[in-house]
Amino acid sequence: MDLNLILEHAVCLVVRNYRWDAKVVLVFAAFATKYDEFWNLTQLYPYDTLVASIMRLKQLPYKLRALKPQIKALSLLVKTMMDVAM
Repeated sequence: MDLNLILEHAVCLVVRNYRWDAKVVLVFAAFATKYDEFWNLTQLYPYDTLVASIMRLKQLPYKLRALKPQIKALSLLVKTMMDVAM
């Protein structure tokens, strides 16, 4: 059995009794963590060989220009989420 599937099931069991708004906060926090990590890597990629190695380990694409529309859409989504939350 896949470890990620086991972890997802365990998390679902832990949060099943939480109110929906608490679940939304947890989802946003998890998303923000992953987004921040990705954003930092993409900003430092051209200048740091260590970052390039980390991106290879995480199997992120080398050519970020191809992802420019997706990165822009993701940034807009995050901005909208922040505007709604404030």
